[in-house]
Amino acid sequence: FFSFFFRRVFSSVNLIIAQSTQQAERFIQAGAVPSTVIALGNLKYAREVGVSEETPAKEKSITFGSVKEKELEILVPVIERLKQAYPDYRIFVAPRELRIVDRLERAFSAGFRVARFSSCKDGEPTDAELIIVDTVGDLLGLYSKSMVAFVGGSLAPYGGQNMLEPLFFATPVLFGPYTDNFREIAEEILSSGAGLVVTGADDLYEGIIHILRDDAVRRSMGSAGLAVVQKRGDAGCPWDKKQTERSFRTFLLEEVYELIDAIEAGDHSMMREELGDLLFHIVFICQICSEKGFFDIREVVASTCEKMRNRHPHIFAREASDKPIEARWEEIKRSEKEDYSPLAGVPHILPALLRAYVVSKRASRVGFDWERVEDIFGKLDEEIKELKEAEKSGNKRDVEEEVGDLLFTAANIARFYGIDPETALRGTVDKFVRRFSYIEKHLDVAQSNQCDMEALWNEVKNKEKKGG
Repeated sequence: FFSFFFRRVFSSVNLIIAQSTQQAERFIQAGAVPSTVIALGNLKYAREVGVSEETPAKEKSITFGSVKEKELEILVPVIERLKQAYPDYRIFVAPRELRIVDRLERAFSAGFRVARFSSCKDGEPTDAELIIVDTVGDLLGLYSKSMVAFVGGSLAPYGGQNMLEPLFFATPVLFGPYTDNFREIAEEILSSGAGLVVTGADDLYEGIIHILRDDAVRRSMGSAGLAVVQKRGDAGCPWDKKQTERSFRTFLLEEVYELIDAIEAGDHSMMREELGDLLFHIVFICQICSEKGFFDIREVVASTCEKMRNRHPHIFAREASDKPIEARWEEIKRSEKEDYSPLAGVPHILPALLRAYVVSKRASRVGFDWERVEDIFGKLDEEIKELKEAEKSGNKRDVEEEVGDLLFTAANIARFYGIDPETALRGTVDKFVRRFSYIEKHLDVAQSNQCDMEALWNEVKNKEKKGG
């Protein structure tokens, strides 16, 4: 089944990029067509193919890569000043998230002839001064042609983005002070003279001018960048080597929440990107465990495939059953584990409201549940009464317990209606923030009274109900 699954997947893939020749061979062994597999190395941390000693041909262009939305306030005036200083240069701006492409276009359309990369034939428009990169996978090519590059996600506290990519093409790099995710790489770039750290608009502008003004400086920084890449390619990435399974706990949470944001926004380009980021972390963790002799990615996939086959006998084994699928699922899981409990696998780290939903849903599968939603409403009335009694007692711990009971009961009401309480609460919080922002726009909340704020609240509430 494992080989069959991958052959089906690979049959629809036109190109597979592996980090090494060994990994390329594994793809082929798993069923990939050899002509579709190439080894390019991992540009993010190390590269196993050779780095050319020749400096790539440059064009009069500047690339601002992986730009985050909160950096635009700094970058827009810098780019406008660069246009005045170097009117014959073309400027590329590549956002980290494609959802801000429209905002970028509005920000620059007044002062530039703007084009989107996707609308340019071969990426080469004839008259555009500024090109917004609204495609995925073209940033490396732009770094290779540019005289200088800025790597975003670093002028605001995002932790930075990959600063090594421009260096592969002898392109001097600038970045902001927020590079916690790539601290060692940033320090190596700065100590080698391959790049500059900037703290704001003036710093960034002067840094770019400094590089462009003196070709000897630009070439020297480019050569230093190539040396950094070659050194890291030989020795491997120190950041990679330090990681353990536990290192990825925060990274995984961040990526999952970013994926959820993309799903809720209905942004499929962003979903693709975030799914890729999540997959990267999964593969990385599997590699760490493989090097320790625990398991590798093939065993993970094979185990999942086997589990899905076993838990879907009505599909793979053609077993007929009158029982609901969820009840049959519980029976199968119970047979797989001697000490099985429907609640045992619910992670403690889940947000409490979501955990309440999952725990009660699993308990309901074995029959521990209310029969009607009206019964839960009765429980809700009971919990409100107990909360009021606890308040009268003055015991804060009792009040806390009753508030918890009330929230747990509310989660069960949501479950009965087929609603994820976490999603419902996020929507309510977003609504509150939106309406409060409306109040802030119309008066100084620090100098206002409750009556004035309540009036504006009701005003925006009525507007929203009317579709305004």
